[in-house]
Amino acid sequence: LFVAAGLFTMLFVSFGVLTLARKLWKTVSPYRVFALVNGCIGLAVLIYAIYDIKTDTGWFAGLFGVMLLVFVLPFPAVLLVIDFAVWLFHKIQKRAHASAAVRESTETDNSPPAL
Repeated sequence: LFVAAGLFTMLFVSFGVLTLARKLWKTVSPYRVFALVNGCIGLAVLIYAIYDIKTDTGWFAGLFGVMLLVFVLPFPAVLLVIDFAVWLFHKIQKRAHASAAVRESTETDNSPPAL
């Protein structure tokens, strides 16, 4: 339950910021915004986990930080890898469509020039 809550919270924040960014800036890349937000979340989790491990005292000293490192920190990393894969797929697909359109326009324009 802890893991699912962390994942859905990260996705909610990421898509919320993405929606706000798209409303404010029409030309912003959604892949870039998603990657920046997930990178910031991952960095914040890492910093807090290290802080918790270094400063807590008592019986369960640093246990929450270790749990964050083990169970929560992989999610931003996996989301970043998925975001990169989707971005790369769309980039390759866009290039293929652009080259096909150029080929099609040169193949159909074989008429002699008008005098």
